[in-house]
Amino acid sequence: MQEFHLRVQGSAADPYDVRFVSLDGELYASCSCAAGDAGQSCKHRMSILDGKLGGVVDGESFVPVISHLLAGTSLDVAIQELGAAEAELERAKKAVSDAKKKVARAFHIPR
Repeated sequence: MQEFHLRVQGSAADPYDVRFVSLDGELYASCSCAAGDAGQSCKHRMSILDGKLGGVVDGESFVPVISHLLAGTSLDVAIQELGAAEAELERAKKAVSDAKKKVARAFHIPR
């Protein structure tokens, strides 16, 4: 088991405590922010997994290691599925917007 502790500055006055654990080929993470405490995904963990150092005030050297440990894990697969779902959502939003414009044009009474 490998364990990594980082501190990330977020919107609160005090930095959040972010913890990553690599165990049996899987990667787990927790964050002390409100979303993390509620068991939701948070931008602090996602940013570290993306290899971004912005906001990291302690543990910067762990970021590349953590990003490397992500590859091939269940977490990696879930993040990829999330990305695909978000892309599909954006396509659906555009299709709805285009359809609404088409309906609006069809409403137009000719002069």
